[in-house]
Amino acid sequence: MIAASKKRVSWIALLALATLVSSAFAGPSKTPVEWSTSGPTDELRVRVYYFHNHVRCQTCLSMESMAAEIVAYDFLPEVDGGLVRMDTVDVQDEGQGHFIEEFDIKGPTLILVRYDAKGKMVRWRNLDRIWDLSDDPPAYMNYVRDGIRAFLDDESSGAG
Repeated sequence: MIAASKKRVSWIALLALATLVSSAFAGPSKTPVEWSTSGPTDELRVRVYYFHNHVRCQTCLSMESMAAEIVAYDFLPEVDGGLVRMDTVDVQDEGQGHFIEEFDIKGPTLILVRYDAKGKMVRWRNLDRIWDLSDDPPAYMNYVRDGIRAFLDDESSGAG
């Protein structure tokens, strides 16, 4: 019983730390902005979108925070090089509703989008298991990390 209690406290501490770190490193942007001109202009670029609604539960906030932490730390060279970025988008904000149809969004979700050098979407992928893994932070983080890495490494598949 004591071990289970300690494990729960550890997970709570990890989620609190992840929330703090993500807000310091990857503040949410409600509307996507143009790519930085400091990165290479001839390479494909990947945007990690976390989509949500106005009303957000603690699980939603934790999933966003963990994803932001992964992008900020595990993909730092790609972020610094202008090849990867993360945006948080409230699909209920004015002008953001098009994402719902474009990516078939049913609720808070994590979508990876690859853009060409001209900013045209080449393909996208929904990391659709985030809710299944949301109560297991290590599994969630591994899934998101592996999904982003595979998406960056895979240039042959189409949308969806």
